[in-house]
Amino acid sequence: MGLKRWLTCGAPQEPVIGKKSPSTSRKFERSGGSGEGPVNNVKVINSRGSRCFGCVSAAERDTWIENLLRTIQPNKDNCERVENALSLWVNEAKDLTPKKKYFCELHLDGSLYARTTSKVSNEELFWGEHFEFSNLPPTKEVTLHLFRDDDKKRKEMSALGSVTIPLAGVMGRQLVEKWHSLNVPPVNKAKAAAPTIRIRLRYQNIKVLPMIHYKEFAEYLICNYATLCTVLEPALKVKEKEEMASALVHVLQSVGKAKDFLIELGMAEVNRCEEKHSVLFRENTLVTKAIDEYMKLVGQKYLVETLGDFVTRLYNPEENYEVDPNKCSANDVPENQENMKASCEEAFRQITESHCAFPVELREVFAVWQQECFRRGKEEIGMRMICASLFLRFLCPAIMSPSLFNLTQGYPNDSAARTLTLIAKVIQNLANFTTFEEKEGYMAFMDDFLESNWDHMRFFLTNISNPEPNMNSSEFEGCIDLGLELSVLHSLLCDILSRLEQRALDRLRPLPAILNGITHSLNIPNAPLLQIQESSDYCRDDKPTYVAPKDVRMVSASLLSLHKCPVEEQRLNSSEIGNKALVKRTQSVPARKRPTISRQHSIRESDSEMGNHIEEDVITNLPDRPLEAVEEQRKKDIERLEVATQNQQRVESLEGRLSAMEEGHKELLLSFKVLRDNQQPATSNHVPPSSSTAGAPSSVQPSLKTLSILTEPPLVENGQSEIS
Repeated sequence: MGLKRWLTCGAPQEPVIGKKSPSTSRKFERSGGSGEGPVNNVKVINSRGSRCFGCVSAAERDTWIENLLRTIQPNKDNCERVENALSLWVNEAKDLTPKKKYFCELHLDGSLYARTTSKVSNEELFWGEHFEFSNLPPTKEVTLHLFRDDDKKRKEMSALGSVTIPLAGVMGRQLVEKWHSLNVPPVNKAKAAAPTIRIRLRYQNIKVLPMIHYKEFAEYLICNYATLCTVLEPALKVKEKEEMASALVHVLQSVGKAKDFLIELGMAEVNRCEEKHSVLFRENTLVTKAIDEYMKLVGQKYLVETLGDFVTRLYNPEENYEVDPNKCSANDVPENQENMKASCEEAFRQITESHCAFPVELREVFAVWQQECFRRGKEEIGMRMICASLFLRFLCPAIMSPSLFNLTQGYPNDSAARTLTLIAKVIQNLANFTTFEEKEGYMAFMDDFLESNWDHMRFFLTNISNPEPNMNSSEFEGCIDLGLELSVLHSLLCDILSRLEQRALDRLRPLPAILNGITHSLNIPNAPLLQIQESSDYCRDDKPTYVAPKDVRMVSASLLSLHKCPVEEQRLNSSEIGNKALVKRTQSVPARKRPTISRQHSIRESDSEMGNHIEEDVITNLPDRPLEAVEEQRKKDIERLEVATQNQQRVESLEGRLSAMEEGHKELLLSFKVLRDNQQPATSNHVPPSSSTAGAPSSVQPSLKTLSILTEPPLVENGQSEIS
């Protein structure tokens, strides 16, 4: 799989008229064989030219791209934007000269963007290579050129043929797969039939709104992901489950909730498979697809460091690993068996020695699974969950199909694919604590290896489910575009929910209303809206408030624009809502520079002072405000917070002084009573009337103190003193 990321800065360069296009004749420059892993490069294009930068990992590459984009557009999350993305698979070709090596180049609007590996043609030629282009400028067409790689000394190479595909015909979420005939130059037309090539692609123009439009949507996903998955599971096709799980995992990882999501859904899967634990994590469910995506997301660096070099060496092996007597000479079987044992021992050693660098996120998920199963008295189920997720769905598939896990770019040849498949079988049986026995007799020679390493496997599983991380454990270092992922998930959910029955929609309230609000904000002509009954009116009071993690800045840059609202919403009475389908939206807008305001200030703000600043916005009329107005509103919000804080401090001071006065008053009354009780009966009739109130001056003193307190400066609101 060839995954490349490109970043364009400034205006695209116009082609020079009259200059020979590089698509038909180009300088031959190629590095790396088919077994080499993909290089994580970033190419920056501006008006002065272009430069390429190499990164050590995909996470570092994504971080560079995110930082560069935010440098160019600091207010990215608060602006409406369009993200152009192209996904393209170069699968196979036919009608090529046998025993010759070929490769393809991909050009977008005449500029070279990618190149496949060089493969030898037999009856057919299979590449199976995937290219993902994001952050693209507006693009009209993609052109694929086919070259023959038969003379490395030649500096100039001419394309054998090419095909141009207009991207307007492949726009949307659905992938378009088709055989294309190559346009052969006149010099080659006298030869046999023109080659054909199978290409699968899609081009997307994804409109991303400012983050404030996705606030309710994000909060719903964070608080109701379990209900959402339960309701949607029966209605989803396998491909939709993959897309849904991918977008949901990326969103929840960006807001720091992906681990909770995996833990909760994993235990729900245990409950579902109560009577058939043998199928745990082996079915095509939303849970298994989410586990696949999460392990690829947080475990990619770990996977490359653990198995990358091992798999690369097996792409062009010097030894023979075929152990089936029906597929090789009987005399070669003993030697091949020794080669297979040595490779399996190396693969297992690489895995077991990697526990120190195991991803922290996966370690925490596995630890909670293990603890929860132990609490239920089903410790063996915890081990089964870890084995099924880590080996069945991650490590063994990566060994068997390394190009799908970005360990290599090219698809392995038949011999290498067979070797990797046999090694993956052995490691999977080791994780299952089973032997080959009679199932595959030609593999029975590996049973001794399996049985002798079961204890090592148990020790490894115990280590990676230890809640205390190792000092060398790796963490997720990539960047996620939260606004883009929410936009993708919005589009996907609109398509899915449009097929659901009303009963299912009612269980997802208020999600349909939230999705309709985003759809209307997109301003797409004739965009279909979900049909909502009148009883499904949505109010923010229907759901709990999401609290972002403490390390929000380390989780997601986009989340900073979704978190912390300088103005809290006030609850409205049902009588004020009426019959309108209203959405009470938070009127806080992310600022470019966030002031330092303590959380206690916003909590102490009184409802009466904020009542005049809450706006009700009909779901079909979300206003757009310029940046200057946003900044002005933000300053006013800060001033109101400061005034409210000052008032609250004054109120607390007054309450403290009043309490002290009340205590003093009680003591004076008690003293007066004691003095009156101690007076002699004989002298009581000769006391002047005024002496009967001898304690009056003292008892009146509290009132004087109260009066002095009430003459303090009045409370202020909006910078002005109240005048009575």
